[in-house]
Amino acid sequence: MIVAIADDMTTAEEFKRARALASRGRRELAKQALRAVLAKDPDNNRALAVYARLDAESRAVSRDEVKSAQLFGYTYSKFDDAKTTIRNLIDSDPSDPYLKVQLAIIAGEDGHREQAIADLRAVLEENPDDSYVRQVLAGQLGCQYATLREAWAQWDLALQAGPLSSPGTRVAAYWLARRFAREKAPSVLAGARAVERAVVRTLVLDVILLFFGFWALAGGAFALRVEGDLSLGCVAIGVATLGVGWVMFASFYVGVFRYLVWWAWSALTAWLFFLTAGSTSGAFWIALAVVIALSLVWMMIRRRKWKLGPAI
Repeated sequence: MIVAIADDMTTAEEFKRARALASRGRRELAKQALRAVLAKDPDNNRALAVYARLDAESRAVSRDEVKSAQLFGYTYSKFDDAKTTIRNLIDSDPSDPYLKVQLAIIAGEDGHREQAIADLRAVLEENPDDSYVRQVLAGQLGCQYATLREAWAQWDLALQAGPLSSPGTRVAAYWLARRFAREKAPSVLAGARAVERAVVRTLVLDVILLFFGFWALAGGAFALRVEGDLSLGCVAIGVATLGVGWVMFASFYVGVFRYLVWWAWSALTAWLFFLTAGSTSGAFWIALAVVIALSLVWMMIRRRKWKLGPAI
């Protein structure tokens, strides 16, 4: 089915589809679309560059590779081959800013955020009207608290050129707009469908706030169950579960997978507690408190801002 759809697309449409898939974290589907592009146009430098980056991002590094690198006195990075590939592509077409952006994104992914930002500034200086370059720079700046205000300034300039390129970029820009220029927040959602607007507004909420909201509803359901009001308890736990389902959908929609397993585990745990709350004792509430406390600790350890980085 995917191949049939691809056959009806032009190369430009296929590449656009690949970028959209990659921007939502669907790397394997994006790579499949890029292979369709390269089957028709083997010398498509942009497709080659994005494929090299996505392939590196999804690649697992073996211990033998790390040990071998240490043996020869250098630090191994799974991005090394992609960097070489993209540098060669840049050498063959140094005027294409898109290729340089892919190399900068890899630098950021490889832990060299300052280098990525410096490279993107240089590309933007050469191409000041390129909204894509500006959006990627804004994303990289948004990954550091020290440069959040500058990140919003870049998003603001990018918005003047038209709608942003993906749901993930809208989440990043909307979060910063609410922080620095609340009156401009609606402009970030220009051109977005109703579902996407709801997704963005959900994901800019702090994950800890969502955490406490869920367990407050679940706790109310437990209390109602203990008091014998099963019907109202079911309504409360049902609303809490629907809330978790929506947050999971929103996360999947933009390609943020970090907390999906945690949310699923929380919903399952809440239902198990709810179903056993009728025959409760002091041990039940102690166990519940321990589970919530451990969940909160895990969340605080893992907690980071929603990924504000590369838009492709």
